[in-house]
Order: sequence, then C-alpha cells, then structure tokens
Amino acid sequence: MYKILLAEDEPPARRYVKNIIETKCQEFIVIDEAEDGQEALEKAILLKPDVVITDIKMPIMDGIELIKQIRKQLPDILCIIISGYGDFEYAKSAIQSGVIDYLLKPVKPLQLQELLHIIKEKLDKQYYEKQVELFKSLIRGDKNKEEQLNLYLPFSTYNIALLRKNGPPSRYRTDTFDRSVVIEKPKKEAVWLLMGQDEREILCITSEAIEEPIREISASWRESGYYTIAIYIKRVKKTELYNIFKELIKDIQISTIIGENQILKVPLNIKNRMSHKEVLEDVWIRKIDFMISGLMIEDFKKEIIKAFQKWEEDKYFLFEVENYIRQILHIVKKYSNKTKEINCNYIETALDEAICYATSMGELMENIWDIIQSLLTTNKNTYCKLTKEEFLSSIENYLMQNLSQPLSLQSVCTHLGISQTYLSRLFRKYKNTSFNEYVTLIRITQAKKLMNENQQFLLKDIAEMVGYNDPAYFSRVFRVITGIPPSHYDKNAE
Repeated sequence: MYKILLAEDEPPARRYVKNIIETKCQEFIVIDEAEDGQEALEKAILLKPDVVITDIKMPIMDGIELIKQIRKQLPDILCIIISGYGDFEYAKSAIQSGVIDYLLKPVKPLQLQELLHIIKEKLDKQYYEKQVELFKSLIRGDKNKEEQLNLYLPFSTYNIALLRKNGPPSRYRTDTFDRSVVIEKPKKEAVWLLMGQDEREILCITSEAIEEPIREISASWRESGYYTIAIYIKRVKKTELYNIFKELIKDIQISTIIGENQILKVPLNIKNRMSHKEVLEDVWIRKIDFMISGLMIEDFKKEIIKAFQKWEEDKYFLFEVENYIRQILHIVKKYSNKTKEINCNYIETALDEAICYATSMGELMENIWDIIQSLLTTNKNTYCKLTKEEFLSSIENYLMQNLSQPLSLQSVCTHLGISQTYLSRLFRKYKNTSFNEYVTLIRITQAKKLMNENQQFLLKDIAEMVGYNDPAYFSRVFRVITGIPPSHYDKNAE
C-alpha cells in the first residue's frame, strides 16, 4: 500500500480529499496531514511518503515552494497540486517544478481516483526497478544503507532460484553484456527477476512460493533448448544473497546435462557429481590415435559419434563431456599440420562457443567435429564453406531483410544451414567482432538512417522497425553505440 501525505490549510477540504482516498483508492493510505508547507516538508522528510498532495495557497510555505524543496531533498516522491480556478495558470506552471499533475477544486472523486491509478502504475515500476537494483547490489556483495533496504525490501527472508538456459556462459565473450537491463516486472506481486551472468540466465527472487514463476519462465524456454534450475531449499536472508548466488552458480555448473531439463534442490550432495572417470580409457585413446595417424578419418568420426551417443545415453555431466573433448582435441592436434597456423585461443574460443550454444548432444558433436575438421584438413580452402564475399553478402542480406524480427545466432544458423560455432568463427575472422555486436551495430545504423529519412516517425516506431520492442531499451543501446540518446540525434552533426 502506497503512502500519501496530505497538505491543505482548510480542514474541511482536507477531510474531503482524505475521504475520497480512503473510499475510492484502496492501494493508498493517508499516513499524515499538514496545515502548511513547512509542516508538510518536515513530515515528508521524516515519513518519506510515496505521494504528496498539496494545495497551492498555504501559510508559511506555499505549495510551489514545498514541491521545489521536496524535489531537491526527496526526488523520488511524486507530487500532485490542488488549486482553485483562479490559480489555474499558476498550477499549470507548477508542472515545470516536477508536479505529476494538478487538480482543480472542488476535487472530483473519479478524477482523483483515475490519477492515483496512473500514479500507482508509475510507483509499481519505480519500486520494482529500485528493488531490483538493491538485489543486484546485495548479490555483488556491496554495502547498503539499512534504511533503504528496510524501505524497499521489507521482507526479512526470500525464496531464491537460478535458471540457466542451455550451456554455461562464455568464458571468452567479447560483446558487452548490458547488466543494467531490468527485466519486465512480472504480473505476480512480490516476484523479482534479475539478469544473471548473461542474457541466458535469470535469478528469481520471491517472498512467496517460487514454483509458479519458475514454471512460467522454463515453459518459454522449452522450444529453444534445455534448462537447468537450481532452487535453494531454505528461505534466504538479504545478507546471505551474495554467498547463495555463488553457490547456485557452482551447482548448476557441475550438474548441467546437455539437452536435459533439470530442477536441482540446493544444497546438493556433491559426492557423486563426478560419476565417471576423469580420463578416457587408454585402449580407446590408442584406437583413435591409430585412426588419425593412418588418416582413417571416417572411422575416427564413427568412434566420435558413438562416444557422444554413450555420453548422452548415460547422462554424463557437461563438465565431464568437456573434459573428454579436450583430451580428444589434444590427440588431434598432435597430427595437425595447422597448429601453428591456428591460434590456440581460436581453438579455445571455438570450443567455448560449441559448449555454450549447443542445445543437444548431437548438435555439440557436430560443432566439435567442425573444430576437428579445421585441424585435420590439409587444404586450407576445403573447410571454408563460404567465400568471404558470399559470407558477407548472404549474412548482411538476411539480417537487413529481417531486422525487425528477433535475430539470434541460432536462427541465422538454421537459415544458412551451418553450425553456430562455425558462424561465430566467420564473424570473428571477417568482421573482427561477435555476432551480437554486429547485429546491434547494423540495427543502430539503420535506425539513424530511418530517423534521417523519416523525421515524422515516433521513436517507438523506429525501435520496432529495427527489432526493439522496448523503446527504453532501444534508447539505452543507441546511447551506448553513439554516445547520445536518440532524442538528441542530429543527422547534420555527423
């Protein structure tokens, strides 16, 4: 329930407005009243209401000066001004001082009710974003003022879960992940969603049962991969969030099974996490070593396929599979005539991307085989499925034609019929950037072009045309790329 401080020097008028709020506006409560502007300011500083409703003409300090002082000392408080008909123009000018709106006397109940409904939506968003920022701060281990924590996070304990879509976050990500992004407020109250280590990870915090929001998020992920969810089994204090978040990350890292949807109860019994041998069987290693040295590549590929099938059937953990893949690549590199030509960081990055983006064991196997082929191919051009010119034209044409649509690495790969690892390598080689950075750049470039040629378009229309459904997020990205918000963009300045 949001708090209102009511400032009005006439008691009948004050009682009248208070009665409207109490009978018509269930989401608000009048926590105190003041007869003049000075008294209202002192009470606002002490009580920190969400809304101040004030008359213009009051003794000692009038409503305009009160609002100026509130904006200076308590900028988060929203203000409504009430004026007589004779002060109408005066009230309109008060909006420049930060007033949300003004009402004419006598105040109409429906008008106040509708205005407070609008303010409630604004406060809901304002509170949610502030709460999310405080949760982020707690998870980073920052120190926070106890007063702010108690004001915005009133619950003493919370339920917490970490949801991870597909594989682990990239160790070698080059594009900047915008950690300031606030996920849209859930419809259900007392649920907060925070970005985790990247855009494929969400931390869910709630003061109530956590199962329902988890079901909603995981349901939206099923069609585009798999998920691993770690739920902490006990309620968590605010001061414990930093350590619990790290524990949830670690437990997902050691429990992920590629292609397998899982819900983990944390703390885990980690004794059985490494359920298989750390090193591949000697007999099998000698077998594939012999095949590679004898250029029996097709036989070698069949062995790799069988190995991946076994790991899938026996539900090997992803960190175990990665360990085995590294052992295989170590053997392959012994027989590669391209180890000097191919930078070690390139191989590590390709492996990292293969593990991050694969949504099934079969897809991971294809990605790894691409890496193996790149090491074993004797003719440099054999592995280059697309020439540089074909790559640039096909990718750029496809992206430009579908700029208003969601563009993911996976969707582009599906269109082109190539692996995500391969496409990522092509971007790094020919564009010296990542896929995400490239898409962002062409979206902002196209947005500038549209603003130059169609000045009558609204900002939200421009945003939608280049693939951003949220104009606020589009503005943040535009500012990061250009250094200025889109509202200040001047085509003649370039």
